[in-house]
Amino acid sequence: MNSKEYKVGETWTSPDGDKCKSYSCIKNNNGEIIKQESIESCQRNCSKGWEYKESTTSCCGICEPVACVLNDTLKYANDEWKSEDGCITFRCEFFNDQMAVTRSEESCPNIDNCPPQDVYIKNCCKHCNITNGVSQVSCESREINPKETVGLVNVNRPSHGNCANKYELKNFKECSGRCHSSTVFNSKTGSHESKCECCQATKYEPLFVELECEDGYKYKKQIAVPVECGCESCSNSFTKTGGTKSSRKTG
Repeated sequence: MNSKEYKVGETWTSPDGDKCKSYSCIKNNNGEIIKQESIESCQRNCSKGWEYKESTTSCCGICEPVACVLNDTLKYANDEWKSEDGCITFRCEFFNDQMAVTRSEESCPNIDNCPPQDVYIKNCCKHCNITNGVSQVSCESREINPKETVGLVNVNRPSHGNCANKYELKNFKECSGRCHSSTVFNSKTGSHESKCECCQATKYEPLFVELECEDGYKYKKQIAVPVECGCESCSNSFTKTGGTKSSRKTG
């Protein structure tokens, strides 16, 4: 025992450096004091989208998220894909110790008051010919169609697999509208200067969403939704708040 004496009931780690092996000093049924070897076994099977990582300090490692799981398909960090109509861009990102799917899409202007003959399609949105004097929508917070929110919050959890909201989300909002952008000549500098503002969130409020996993496990997750929006410099980065991100491009 490495020239060291142990009392009955004492336990010590293996001197060969094996973190999964330990010894105990016990008394057997014959009353003899013996050294008993114990080997710890580890569960290395991880859910899809997770990988086992060895520990440097203990016997067993942990399962860590490495990919988003979509219809049994793996999407890794920074992978991007589009909806069937090409109007929505999805992205797999690592956020708050989880892999989450984020989405971004062009924010379409309100053309309810636009004469049908002046409506035209550009990219994925219908626009109104502004030469007819139709005012542009200002930057504001508005609620997303609840039918479009099913499955919007999507995360992976160890031992439970892919988890998503199965029902419509009420009061799930976004920032939408248009802000001023221009390039003007500065007589003092003798050059053109550009100014770009984008419709961004300026205030959030929490929203609790019930997620259901592949194995039937349910839990509530807090995310943040914008309640106030404003025209901010396009150089400002979008703030990721809460457990998921749902951003829409505006300009």
